[in-house]
Amino acid sequence: MGEAGKKDWGYGFAQLPANGNSGGIILFWDTRVFTCKEAVGDERFVAVKGLWMGKVEDIFLVCVYGPHVSCQKALLWERLARLMDRFNSQVNVKQMNDFNDFINDTRSGGI
Repeated sequence: MGEAGKKDWGYGFAQLPANGNSGGIILFWDTRVFTCKEAVGDERFVAVKGLWMGKVEDIFLVCVYGPHVSCQKALLWERLARLMDRFNSQVNVKQMNDFNDFINDTRSGGI
């Protein structure tokens, strides 16, 4: 897991390098509105905790490349839930879901 910031260019980023045939993951932010305090990741996600301008509490951003196998998805969500606990995130883990499920739910009148 690599993390770097190009403050002189106005952006920061956290990245997970490519591994074999899998491409890497990268998460960018505008350093004028977000300040990264901590960046972590594993083979499936990159996460950052930091301050968003105008907000009092920390913000938790995550970029996920999820598995396609259901049992592996459940393990990934468990890892993310533990990470959010470690970051003391106030996000309700039940709101996290498979992106495709989220898209389907949205089309059918969900959130």
